[in-house]
Amino acid sequence: MSRRPVKIFLYEYLTGGGTLDGSLGDSPSDSLAIEGAAMVTALAEDLTALPGVQVSMMRDARIQGPRWERFPAHIVRDAHEHRLAFFRLSSAADGVILIAPESEGILLERCRRVQAIGTRVFSPSSTWIEGVSDKHQTVTVLHAAGIPVPQGRLVGPRDRLPLDISYPAVLKPRFGAGSCDTCLLVDRQAAFRYGSPAGTMRLEHYHKGLAASISVLCGPKERLLLPAGWQGISIDGSFRYLGGGVPLDPALDRRAQRLADRVLDALPPAIGYVGIDLILGVDADGSEDVVLEVNPRLTTSYLGLRRLCRGNLAAMMLAVACGQSVHLQWREERVAFAADGGTWLSAIGKVGSPESAVLSTDSMAGWMDDSGQDESHELVSGGHRRGEPQVGGLCYVYDDARVPHVEAASSTEQAIAGDARDGPLASESGRDDDRRIG
Repeated sequence: MSRRPVKIFLYEYLTGGGTLDGSLGDSPSDSLAIEGAAMVTALAEDLTALPGVQVSMMRDARIQGPRWERFPAHIVRDAHEHRLAFFRLSSAADGVILIAPESEGILLERCRRVQAIGTRVFSPSSTWIEGVSDKHQTVTVLHAAGIPVPQGRLVGPRDRLPLDISYPAVLKPRFGAGSCDTCLLVDRQAAFRYGSPAGTMRLEHYHKGLAASISVLCGPKERLLLPAGWQGISIDGSFRYLGGGVPLDPALDRRAQRLADRVLDALPPAIGYVGIDLILGVDADGSEDVVLEVNPRLTTSYLGLRRLCRGNLAAMMLAVACGQSVHLQWREERVAFAADGGTWLSAIGKVGSPESAVLSTDSMAGWMDDSGQDESHELVSGGHRRGEPQVGGLCYVYDDARVPHVEAASSTEQAIAGDARDGPLASESGRDDDRRIG
């Protein structure tokens, strides 16, 4: 007798019709939707490759393209159809995987819906989501556990940004995803010009170093830390996410893994895929490393990690979530990936130090072939690809490890170098160099 297939409902909010009610804008065409499409189609491809697994999805009728033709989906045209389809597919599934932004409580609300139905969730629970979606609360908990985090304070919607602190500083939403509405304030003049935020924001110390992330597969019996990677961040001060690459060199990877272990020890147990964003500082001993955020969902790093993994990473994720033990093996390659799903392969090599490796990169989406298909590209000899872009007079090239780095400092980085202080952000009293954000 043949066994009944395991039914997995894979839901991604932005491509699955979540914005049909007008939330987060009227159209799912922004950068978050591009990342969402890349993540959900990659995960769907891996899940559908598993024998005995049946995957169901939802798709916003406004979203078209060849990548979607491979995955049959329930098409939704308005908010009412979205609600009905979400309920029916969640009810019919054996398990649900949720990918959605933490903004406006969206991920939390969807998770609570599934849990109310009684279907198993193969991604973090509502309790876990609620705990880490609040960026300020998360760093407060981590700080109490002795984990290095940027010092910061909350700024309310009627508050002007404080001028009696040391800059540069980073302003970001208390609840958010994908660096939306995040900006770099290089000095007091920039803070004065900004005025008051529209909602509650977190103002925190800007840390120089390598923007990195590490993903973890979590389950009731074990957690598996995956290879850490670097992040490509725009140089315009908006911290727009452009993609990244995996793995880091072993020394940097060990520093990221040590921090990730400490973070997860300080938080309740999780189920599913979790991402942790870090800054790895210049000092090789890791004394300047800090944890920025914890993401209670699949992250774009999955695009590179699935290419690096010798097995099916989605199968590993489900197995760990179900309490099974797995053994991961990785290819001796380096994988770079764009936020829209494009990936490139190169031979393994040592990643440069945080002060010279990846502080900013140009849009890797621009390195895609004109076709825009999800193809893999091998970097040509010498590290340069034909048609590599230049922005602001800066040419982004590759070092021996095929990791993008900037040939000349941007004006923003020069301003930071000239205005930054070694001390943390300030409080309301004392000299500027000694003040701290309370």
